[in-house]
Amino acid sequence: MIVYWQTLSVLLLLASAAVLLVRGHASRRLAGIAIVLLLAFLPLGDTNAWLWLKGLVGSLSVVSAALLANYLITSLTGRVLVDKPSRKALYTVVLLAGLLLYPATLGLSLYDPYRLGYGLVVALAVLAVALAAWFCGRQAAAVVLAVVVLADQAGVSASVNTWDYLVDPLVWLVSPVMLVRLHLRA
Repeated sequence: MIVYWQTLSVLLLLASAAVLLVRGHASRRLAGIAIVLLLAFLPLGDTNAWLWLKGLVGSLSVVSAALLANYLITSLTGRVLVDKPSRKALYTVVLLAGLLLYPATLGLSLYDPYRLGYGLVVALAVLAVALAAWFCGRQAAAVVLAVVVLADQAGVSASVNTWDYLVDPLVWLVSPVMLVRLHLRA
């Protein structure tokens, strides 16, 4: 299962990059995805771009995967799976979680919240936020957050820590930019 999640993570990143680079009709974007995927397997010395990216990224968080999948599907079909209010909610959760988590992991705090992710504390907190999101009309965000906990409990990724299913550095770094962008497009 872990290999599948890593493969899906790299596939989503490469396909999203291709869609970002290729403008025009969905058929042009699909051709761009195919070309990028083919180029990713070309040898580069002893490795290739696919393996390099897989080693660099490992596994995306469930939130990152959901947001990238939404971007791809919307770009290719025009159908939105995660609506704008739910995307705002997800980026806000990721931003706040990262602000709590990453400074502590860099040694800027005496308390390490990452430890809480090994038990049920963070999982229950994520479920509570999912429930709140549901009742606030952010059903897509609630579903994504519930899947975070389900994926964690199922051991989909190599990690056994709930934080890794919720947030990763990639989505945390882009979350402030995306929040501003979503706010300006309101």
